[in-house]
Amino acid sequence: RAMMLLAGLPSRLKHQGAKPFFIFPGGTGADGVSAYRDAGLELKEDLELHRKKRPVPDLQVCVYGTGGIAAGLYSAGMADNSLPAVYAVQVYPGIWNGKFYIRNLAKLARKSGHSLKDDGAFSGQAAPALGGECRLETPSCYIDAGYGTESVRCREAVSLFEKDGIFLDPVYMARAGQAVIDLSRREKKPKGLLLWYTSPGRL
Repeated sequence: RAMMLLAGLPSRLKHQGAKPFFIFPGGTGADGVSAYRDAGLELKEDLELHRKKRPVPDLQVCVYGTGGIAAGLYSAGMADNSLPAVYAVQVYPGIWNGKFYIRNLAKLARKSGHSLKDDGAFSGQAAPALGGECRLETPSCYIDAGYGTESVRCREAVSLFEKDGIFLDPVYMARAGQAVIDLSRREKKPKGLLLWYTSPGRL
């Protein structure tokens, strides 16, 4: 109910003579989505440049809070389907979770002058097929007690990454880091995992 009231607020304020500016949850908007789309396409260039030195990863792992990162990387994948599939780890339980929201959020890239190929297949919450067959996955199994909480099951990731001098904040990157560990332990191991590090603060 609160979200429905919020959605209609800008219109009501305009009728009152105000000039409201709507900011999406988490500050996610056209510019942010487009920036991560550009980052995804830069990754493509980097993979091409170093293709003889290292294999193309099977998955790009990122956090999924309000969706800007996942939407940008997804739109890059739609523009160039040779990019690895996106594995967006949910950190927040809410109405904007899931593939439908990400697909529509990705359209914001158009508003910043970017072209966007709007198609592709999804496969819900199931484990991603390795080798780029799935464009996007949005696992919710790492939310645990909810947003803003430290996940006990993700302490392994915090400790392991710390040994390499990499700081994982307990709300966001710890969950994505644990997903990387769990993916690497599968019977059918990925040949490569790329983690988008977006932790606030320090490395």
